[in-house]
Amino acid sequence: MSFADSSVTVFRKSRAWKEASLHELVIDPLSRYAELLDVPDSWPVFTTLHRPSLASHVTEELVVDGLDDDAIERVRAGAPT
Repeated sequence: MSFADSSVTVFRKSRAWKEASLHELVIDPLSRYAELLDVPDSWPVFTTLHRPSLASHVTEELVVDGLDDDAIERVRAGAPT
């Protein structure tokens, strides 16, 4: 997202990333939201429910948290770690 040029990168149904313009009415609220949450430069404003994307993100974060492959599989299966 770039508040300076009023644009956002969107993952479209075509499964391709494209730039899209933001309407001026959403720029100020999103800017304040980003400031309050102290978000990084690249952040998912509108998250996806695309299951493979969610699974990949969860796995990446579990690795960052120090879980090994076996522990990650237990978490994904709903078993205690």
